[in-house]
Amino acid sequence: MALSGLHVVCGVAGSPAELGGHAIDLPLMSYVLHWSETLATAGPTTKAVPVGASRSAFRVRCSVDAYVAVGKTPDAVNGPRFYVPANDDYDVMAPAEAKVAWVAA
Repeated sequence: MALSGLHVVCGVAGSPAELGGHAIDLPLMSYVLHWSETLATAGPTTKAVPVGASRSAFRVRCSVDAYVAVGKTPDAVNGPRFYVPANDDYDVMAPAEAKVAWVAA
């Protein structure tokens, strides 16, 4: 099934070597995941970075060009945001209790 909307993965940033595993080179997102969520329509995630979680990051992918915001109350329309091209993975560090919001560009 094709992706429709925005998919978000929240996890620990860093490689397994940094987390006590094997010394291999990996992208920002490690294999330690907190949660994932797919948003079919524009808006914020219902989940947030867990309280007390450190070195967390979001990986987002959208089916359309989008603006994405990160924060406790993210606003992808009027707040600070970044551009995510359609069908590209985008990694961004995330503070504790942060959520993701998106809107089509």
